Amino acid sequence: MANYSPKQVNINGTPIFIVQNSLDHMQGYGESKVMVEIYGKTTRQVLAQDLETAKSNINFSVRRVDQDTNNDITQLIKAWKANGNANTLSIIPDGPGQIQNFAQVTLTNDPKIEENPEGVVALTWEGSQVQLS
Repeated sequence: MANYSPKQVNINGTPIFIVQNSLDHMQGYGESKVMVEIYGKTTRQVLAQDLETAKSNINFSVRRVDQDTNNDITQLIKAWKANGNANTLSIIPDGPGQIQNFAQVTLTNDPKIEENPEGVVALTWEGSQVQLS
């Protein structure tokens, strides 16, 4: 996995400030399995795609209260959860690189909200395979 800091993360077209170095993701290509078939003394390898794992996974943390706008993240979380898999998420790199767009993403975890304005909230998203632009 690349070690970089994104310029920004956008959810449904809105820039979201994230905690530095909290972003990690899987692009959703899925896992492959190599199986062996045998006929007498002859063997061959067969490649199988595990479609259960062919989904993206994006994890990052946000602060409970945005320091610039003083907005509480809990209202955004409520809206994202209500959207189901109708959310979109983009990772825009700082410097050269392609924008990574994820469609049909769902906020899958039930975020733990600290009763502290400086608290950190971890978010986990799953959805369709990455599209590069």
